[in-house]
Amino acid sequence: MKPSPYFADTFAFFFKRFLSKESLLRWFCKKAGDESKTFQYPIPFANIQGIFVILPEAKDALLAYLPFLKNLEKFKNHGTLLLAHRDHQKLLQEHRIAQEIFYYTTNGCRYGEPEFQKLQTILPPKKISISICLEPEPRFQMLFLAKMCGAAYRFGFDCEKFYPLLNLSLSAGDEHPKRSEFLMDLFNRAVP
Repeated sequence: MKPSPYFADTFAFFFKRFLSKESLLRWFCKKAGDESKTFQYPIPFANIQGIFVILPEAKDALLAYLPFLKNLEKFKNHGTLLLAHRDHQKLLQEHRIAQEIFYYTTNGCRYGEPEFQKLQTILPPKKISISICLEPEPRFQMLFLAKMCGAAYRFGFDCEKFYPLLNLSLSAGDEHPKRSEFLMDLFNRAVP
């Protein structure tokens, strides 16, 4: 039987592999908790503590977001954690991305796997204020991380269907370079 893209290969999660996407979303929402912090808009960047960014798995999409990631270095005092697939480790090192990066494997980043549990332990103490999901087709366990880390601002692009795991949906076209420019503009306006 094909392994689940969402859960560890253990008996505890065996029957969850048969859940529909809607049921999976409800399950991960329940696990992440109903609590959501209130937030202000525009985002008061002076009060932001940590930033958590889920990077896209496709190499071309990741390359398009490199200018935004370089721009995020301005926020190093806030603490930025990037979540990247291990296949992109060399690429991010070559481009000298300076933020803290947690590299994952596809199988290791499934709910219930030790690698995933480590992420669940690492995130809450970082006092994350903003979670940004740059993956256009995120797996539910990634969105679970965006919410369970405690971020009040959890956004992605055209992501209404993932509410309440993501609570702000940005719209800046379908092309990754335009989305990267939009994010750079959003963050640059916030920094004096």
